[in-house]
Amino acid sequence: MFNPLPTLLSATQNQAKPMAEQDEFIRVGTTLYKIVDQPLIDGGCVKKRIAWNSETLRQDYGKDRMATVPKYDGFCTVPDHVATSPLSESSSISMSR
Repeated sequence: MFNPLPTLLSATQNQAKPMAEQDEFIRVGTTLYKIVDQPLIDGGCVKKRIAWNSETLRQDYGKDRMATVPKYDGFCTVPDHVATSPLSESSSISMSR
């Protein structure tokens, strides 16, 4: 049966892991992000960035955790247009009326 409610990720899932393997954060510009694995319907996962609050980070991990968060100036999207290949007939999109 289809479950229309989203799966909630527990904040305590990673407590048994060592601190180095626990939740990953980055700061881009002045915005803090938590890197999470979002579950997919096929059982896999995709990495996502979720905007996070620095005060919440301090409350959850202590005041020294913010100093260990990697800092970046911004995002850069690099297209992969060099290693392209034509679509095969089986993978092409067909449009019908």
